[in-house]
Amino acid sequence: MSSPRSATPGGLPDRRRAERWVLVTLAVFAVAVLAAGLGSGGAELLASLARIDAGLMALLLGMALASFTLRFLRWHLAARALGIDVPVLVHAGFFLAGFSMTLTPGRVGEVLRLWLLRKYGGFRYEKIAPLLFVDRLSDVVAIAIIASLAALLIGKYLLLSVMALAGALALNLVFFAPRPFLWMTGAAYGMTRRAPRLFARIRVALRQMGRLSDRRVYAGVLVLSLASWLTEGLAFHLLLGRLAADLSAAASVLVFTLATLAGVVTMLPGGLAGAEFSMLGMLLALGVPSAAAVAATAVIRVVTLWFAVLVGFIALPFALRKVGR
Repeated sequence: MSSPRSATPGGLPDRRRAERWVLVTLAVFAVAVLAAGLGSGGAELLASLARIDAGLMALLLGMALASFTLRFLRWHLAARALGIDVPVLVHAGFFLAGFSMTLTPGRVGEVLRLWLLRKYGGFRYEKIAPLLFVDRLSDVVAIAIIASLAALLIGKYLLLSVMALAGALALNLVFFAPRPFLWMTGAAYGMTRRAPRLFARIRVALRQMGRLSDRRVYAGVLVLSLASWLTEGLAFHLLLGRLAADLSAAASVLVFTLATLAGVVTMLPGGLAGAEFSMLGMLLALGVPSAAAVAATAVIRVVTLWFAVLVGFIALPFALRKVGR
């Protein structure tokens, strides 16, 4: 598997480039929050932010850590199903270090996790690449399921949620019906007759994905994904409640999940702009005061995005020491 453009010649995603993306996106985020705050009235925004005390912030960060832990358990479960045997604590360090690359375009820098596994255990990329795919796919499927159920409960954005769910479920065919994808890979090679090793690796990766279609494995992955994203959605609901926003838990979770999907679709670093504007727009459409909507959007993104990046950079030196680089 060839390294992405954000990687060094040795296959390691470029840490300095990731750090530059963090600084750029942080600046954009700060400017966007400032502009939104001025538009909603600076005094009202400050009053809303003043409602968030240290106790609530600690609770929100704790819920974010719980979500990260659930995502790691999902990753570890899938890795074991693929025959990737790494000590839990070491593997946790590798997984968390991947968050340091969240703000690379399309999050391609998160292949760092695969690079660490390769350097640590000598695993071939085509054998471990399905980990990254199932990680992304289970996120989208879980978010779409939660959004659809929440939309059903409140009777809003139902069509959008169902369309997202249908698309997410269709992607599962790569696990449960890999033959068409293997056929398309063979047909593509037949037309190009180039890069035979690359096509061979793709076929190996597709066959590996079939190992994740075991009912117990897939059910475990999906349940952990649902629990992870529901935890973050409920954290958003607690935050909105403190800001005196009169939204039900279902409405809060719906806004959070649909905004997260919007961020995924944009393919921008960390879903920047797509997630924030979608979240802010939906909150305003549901009657949340503008100052509270801006404050809630800014704080939940700090908790779920920027905190994850910070955790990733804290874990990165440990992970690199483990692979001897």
